[in-house]
Amino acid sequence: MDLDEMKKKVKGVATPALESGTGSRRNVDDLVASLKIEDAKDRRRMRQATIFFVVAGILYTAMFGLTWFAPPDDSPALHRSILSLFAMVFLSAGLYGRMKGRELAATDYAAPVQTFLAKAGERYRFVNMKQIAVIIPYLLVLSVTGTVALMTGMKRYFPDVDPSVWLIVCGVGFPVLWIVAFALAWRTWKRDKEPLLEEIMGMEEGLRGGND
Repeated sequence: MDLDEMKKKVKGVATPALESGTGSRRNVDDLVASLKIEDAKDRRRMRQATIFFVVAGILYTAMFGLTWFAPPDDSPALHRSILSLFAMVFLSAGLYGRMKGRELAATDYAAPVQTFLAKAGERYRFVNMKQIAVIIPYLLVLSVTGTVALMTGMKRYFPDVDPSVWLIVCGVGFPVLWIVAFALAWRTWKRDKEPLLEEIMGMEEGLRGGND
């Protein structure tokens, strides 16, 4: 379903039931419509990421299996460890993406407005503690596994280069990569999510003021 079809569809969806006489129903309608469109885009992105992670995990699992039939010439145990770690990281990332996609699909747009806004506000923050608890271990495992994999490969193809050079490259390269990824994600959030979050917070503040 494209963006225009989604816009047409949300026009007929009931808005959350107001718990207070404060606020404009037109504003609530507009916000719900905007959130539904953004959530639909998030589900599509999540679905694409999940497919990528699952396919990558399956490929690494297949390569891990092949090492038992055609063992590497050097350090087969190390190669298996690297491949198995990559397989587990990508497959678990795919599972996490699938879980988050289902959570988005289960969003209740007909919930009481204060409940709806609270959940939407939590969902539209840049990061929360649950996400941090998932992201940091993933980045650490990917960094360590990637470092070992790169150093092992470079030792084979460039045996004359001091291993400390590759260690420095990884020690600098991976943090720079994560910082760039963080900056791109932040810019995307500022463009797509922050205006909606500000609108959510403003509406919550208006409802609280009306209940005082």
